[in-house]
Amino acid sequence: MTTSNCTVPDCTGNTHGRSYCGKHRDQIAKGHLPNQAPSRLVDSHDTRDLLIKLKAKHSMMQLGRLLGVSSRTVARAAAPANVKIERTLAESIRFIAGEVFEPAATIEPVTGADVAAFALTDAGREFIAKCRRPVARKVAA
Repeated sequence: MTTSNCTVPDCTGNTHGRSYCGKHRDQIAKGHLPNQAPSRLVDSHDTRDLLIKLKAKHSMMQLGRLLGVSSRTVARAAAPANVKIERTLAESIRFIAGEVFEPAATIEPVTGADVAAFALTDAGREFIAKCRRPVARKVAA
């Protein structure tokens, strides 16, 4: 079996299907463009102040249990040197510290009248025709 290089520019990874390497295939599957997926690591200095306040209330062991990491990871995130930590750990620190999160934008509910009005448009008729198109089935040999 021959493998070729990933089709993303400047990537030397071997393909694992659909002309992308494993990293870029996963990014595409998650809905991101190749090489433009958000990083899973963030700077710890954004959450260091919150973590130091939490350390005044809890022991390192308790913080580790609350955050779902080891106490050594908590100590590393609170270190004065600028280190990278997981995005999920940073979000957990903010949540445990009680930082207020803004809710996502609300989505207006779609009513039956809206659906009926859409069905009368050209785009609606095209969508309905596409949904009703029979699926090609394999014939058993």
